[in-house]
Amino acid sequence: MSEETLLTAAHRLNRFFKVDMAAGGLVVDETLNALRTAQREIELAEAGHKPADEQLLIAARAAARDLHSDMTRHGGMVAIPTEIAFDTLDKAILAVGGRRAA
Repeated sequence: MSEETLLTAAHRLNRFFKVDMAAGGLVVDETLNALRTAQREIELAEAGHKPADEQLLIAARAAARDLHSDMTRHGGMVAIPTEIAFDTLDKAILAVGGRRAA
């Protein structure tokens, strides 16, 4: 198994989020687990423990922040700014050579 990176964690979070939105907008446990993993990778990148593309880090931070806010403060309803943040994350992932979320 390969090492987790900000790119792999961001891609997984983005993919699970897109699946949840396509299935009616209910965020499932797998997506919340992916959110926690992404948050951990963001913290490691911010602390300088792992290298990360700056634009990917900015996009991942915004998407994780917005989704966490929606899940804790807004009763689990995904807001439009969160969807925009995930579209931006998708573009940042592609810019560093990652794959588009399904």
